[in-house]
Amino acid sequence: MISSNTQQNVGVVADVRPVFISGVYRSSTTFLAALVGCHEQYRATSSLVKFMRFCLYRFDPIQEPENHERLVDEAFQRVKKRWDVTFDAAAALAYARKNGVSYASLYDALMRQILIDNGGGDGEWIDKTAVLWSRIPDFLSMFPKGKVIHILRDPRSVCASYKKITNEPGYTYLDAAFNTVHAIQSVRRFVKELGPDRILLLKSEDLLTNPEHHVAEICNFLDVPVSDRMMQPDKFGEILGEDWKSNTSFRGTLSGFHPPSEYWRKNMSAAEIKFVEMITQPYLSEFGYDADGLPPTKEEWSQMYDFLEDPLIRDRFSKLLKTGEGSEGYRTDPYLTEMRIVFPERFEGQQAGQ
Repeated sequence: MISSNTQQNVGVVADVRPVFISGVYRSSTTFLAALVGCHEQYRATSSLVKFMRFCLYRFDPIQEPENHERLVDEAFQRVKKRWDVTFDAAAALAYARKNGVSYASLYDALMRQILIDNGGGDGEWIDKTAVLWSRIPDFLSMFPKGKVIHILRDPRSVCASYKKITNEPGYTYLDAAFNTVHAIQSVRRFVKELGPDRILLLKSEDLLTNPEHHVAEICNFLDVPVSDRMMQPDKFGEILGEDWKSNTSFRGTLSGFHPPSEYWRKNMSAAEIKFVEMITQPYLSEFGYDADGLPPTKEEWSQMYDFLEDPLIRDRFSKLLKTGEGSEGYRTDPYLTEMRIVFPERFEGQQAGQ
């Protein structure tokens, strides 16, 4: 369970009902954020502020004026540089101070200034950040009325999509299998500790094939009336940050509740498919993702050995064998990657990765 010490460190904002969207990369997280953002009571961002990754615990002690002022200033510069979005930094600081400076009040202040106060209208905010499910307890500690939706997608589809778009070297895309295992293990533990009324685990394929049922499930979980707007994401699914319609690896654009794809069948080798299936069992079958069950051939075993010559994949695999646990994270630290783009002067003379 969450310790009182953790709650004291992050702070609490008790009178808001934000939503945190979680999932492995390439798992329909952006579409889900847009979908929930269709509801009249919500406004959504996707990978915009990324408070949980770029701000939380990075400005201690947060009550010191120079620290929380630097947090807001860095957030302003990142959002402007990366997405050409601005907000009233002074108003965000004033709002946080009025409610007692903490990570929770600053998070709420930034999101509210960007989505609600600055954009006009009422409502609650939605924040989506992929590959950060380990921070779900922090989010729910900060916002006792907050909710989390974690979306799961067939890890073979995730691998194929990541393989198509990533610039990471080696067999990085196969890391999606280890991330999937870690996500399921973590979210299940959080549900047990914090309650199913606070965390919803949803399959991407189910949402896309039976949207009416699962839109109702989402609204019931959020304790809001079902909105017909959520059945029209093309019309109402506008979010700040990533564009869900163009966020696809194999299609030009997405439209509405697009059919689930199985591009992995043609875009991954037999060895890659069987490797992912071995890593993600028994979860693969448990969630209804069928595998053919055929043992790898001698040649396919040899190809899998090549996968393990990639240091990242070997480390992930060794951890799984030793502990039974998956792994959360990217090969390249996304914090450093973005900070190098926004604040290059801080990294002069350093090599990438330092």
